[in-house]
Amino acid sequence: MDMKKNWLELTLAGAAAVGVVTVGITQLGPVLAVWWAGHWVLVEIAVGLGLVGGTARKWIPFGWKVYTVISDRMDVERMREQHYLMLADSRTQMRQGFDMEYHNQALGFQVKVHNPYTKAQRVQVQEVASQENLQIEAPGALPNLVRYEDIRTHIPADHALVGIDQKGIITRQRAIKALTWVVGGSGSGKTNTVCIRVDEDYEWGHRFLVIDPHWFKDDSMYNAIKGYADRFLMPVAYETEDILQVLNAFLDEFKRRKAGGSWEFPITILIDEVGSLTTDKPETDEEKEMIDKIKQVARICGQESRGFEMTGMYISQDAAGLAWLRKRAIMVLAHQLLMMSERLLACNQNVEVAREMDTWPIGRTLVYGIGFKEGQKVVQQPVFQPKVVDSTIFQQPNGDDFGRYSEEALEADGRLLEDQIDPTGFELKKLIAEIGKMKGNGMSNDAILKQYGLNPGGRNNQNMKALAEVIGSIEEE
Repeated sequence: MDMKKNWLELTLAGAAAVGVVTVGITQLGPVLAVWWAGHWVLVEIAVGLGLVGGTARKWIPFGWKVYTVISDRMDVERMREQHYLMLADSRTQMRQGFDMEYHNQALGFQVKVHNPYTKAQRVQVQEVASQENLQIEAPGALPNLVRYEDIRTHIPADHALVGIDQKGIITRQRAIKALTWVVGGSGSGKTNTVCIRVDEDYEWGHRFLVIDPHWFKDDSMYNAIKGYADRFLMPVAYETEDILQVLNAFLDEFKRRKAGGSWEFPITILIDEVGSLTTDKPETDEEKEMIDKIKQVARICGQESRGFEMTGMYISQDAAGLAWLRKRAIMVLAHQLLMMSERLLACNQNVEVAREMDTWPIGRTLVYGIGFKEGQKVVQQPVFQPKVVDSTIFQQPNGDDFGRYSEEALEADGRLLEDQIDPTGFELKKLIAEIGKMKGNGMSNDAILKQYGLNPGGRNNQNMKALAEVIGSIEEE
């Protein structure tokens, strides 16, 4: 017999035996008297105690087993009730479009179930022109294609879109757009991302100030958002002089609002090609002033202007030389970049994400910034068809007053209208202005020809000389 294992039985049996012996010794006389007196009840009790003590080894283990069986049964029932409630909650989460996690502490296992019908996927377009229906690459994978039109109704009215992840739509309060930096290479989906944010601001009643040095290109930011030109406060700026006017308009309006002036609408300033505008060495005092004020606007948008409904969106194809922007941006939307050095800068030195960019689809974006205390997150941007108009003529918003810049905007409106009547003349004026600036900076005719992708020498060089003479005569007049 294992004494350690059956210590309780031995203890009880010993106690009972000692009790019986003690009682027998001390009460022998009275017991005999009782016996002889015929008090049989007391005798039976004594005999019963003796029998109980003698059989303790048998009945005590049986009683203990009965107790443990009842106790275990009660624990099992309680655990079943708890896990039933947990599973019911998980089923509710699945029906609502979320992934499910189930923890069974009693059995020591954990289950994570991916929901193939997450919120974002439930509202995805079923048919897209020239595209296959969305196919999930693997459980937990980000979707590659979601239409903005199919999810916009799921975005709360006071929220801005961040992107789509495995669990659905990610949004934040509108203040997240106080200063947005959109960076990415050509064909990465950067322009689509900008258009979505412009459309959001348009729906919120924003007016726009637009700076785009490459506005004349077919794939320019301006051409992508010109459908919203009825809310442009001034014509798109592309020359240093015009860019300074737009920057001064924003800064003066901010000072006016900050001093207690009232306003009727929010304002968003969009600055494309911010890298080339600020990293090239300034050649004139105007260019230096432009660079300083672009950075000043970024600082104001990132720190002060949110309470005055004035926001900024900066767009670039590169990240080098823009540390001043990265550290102030409330939200950074980093798309795929070609060079690893540029990727590391845009990803804020996240090597893992920088390497993953090799296989990113269009619209895949790393999101981070001052407004994302939880850290970086990779999301997918939905595809979007921006608002389209038949004409690019600038229109002053009806009933809006932009202070003392209203008159300047109307005059610019008339100038742009004249240009639209004669597109050929407008293009020629633009070409003459650009070449005149190059000549003023000391560039040779051959260098200018190369700038436009033309072979130097021969007839091209002769034509450039003739054009340079015309430009010189125009400047003298």
